[in-house]
Amino acid sequence: MPKGSALRAVVSDSLSFPLTAAHAAHIAGVTADAHGRLSLLVLGPEVGSELSGRSKWAELLDGHGLGATELCVCFCGPRVPTSLDGAERRVLIPSGVLRFAFLRGVWHDPRVQARVPLVHSAPQLALAFNSGLADYAAGWLPTMRALFWARGIPLACTSYHAPEAELDARTLAVSMRVPLHRMKCGPNPFASRLPHLDELAPGLTYTANAFLTVCLPPAAS
Repeated sequence: MPKGSALRAVVSDSLSFPLTAAHAAHIAGVTADAHGRLSLLVLGPEVGSELSGRSKWAELLDGHGLGATELCVCFCGPRVPTSLDGAERRVLIPSGVLRFAFLRGVWHDPRVQARVPLVHSAPQLALAFNSGLADYAAGWLPTMRALFWARGIPLACTSYHAPEAELDARTLAVSMRVPLHRMKCGPNPFASRLPHLDELAPGLTYTANAFLTVCLPPAAS
């Protein structure tokens, strides 16, 4: 980690996303397939966080016990820039291959589904970083139901602080009917260390990915 608390905080903010994904994968029991491919679906990505500095996702290649030599990350959400919509990127690095796909829209929309590249069509884990799930449930739940109940894909979402995490977990339990014993919630050891001012509570700060909730489909072990 670079020297200096400010620089460490900035670096931690970027690496928080792939490291949180790795942590969620461990909780869900997800590893690369027999061919070394690990496939992630990132829902509702933001330009300034998940979509920036995409080289950070190389952190998951051949590391963290996931066995991945090929990482496929599909970014799908209404804030994916129009200039990236439908684009695919392939990056070769010494530790393996990074494959990215970008789709503007919501995952459960059949028109979006029709445009999913084949290599990204079977995600092993879906992640919604700092989703605000409880506040925006109407937009999130159709996608999450389609992934969790229809396809049996583990879900992971992060929250800015404990009260938000509690509301998110309650939404998953009540509106999604996720069994409580299939839900793993708690502080995220890979939370960002970069503080942001809370606009709704002057003087208070929050950090990205502070709490992590992972939902394990009933069929998962």
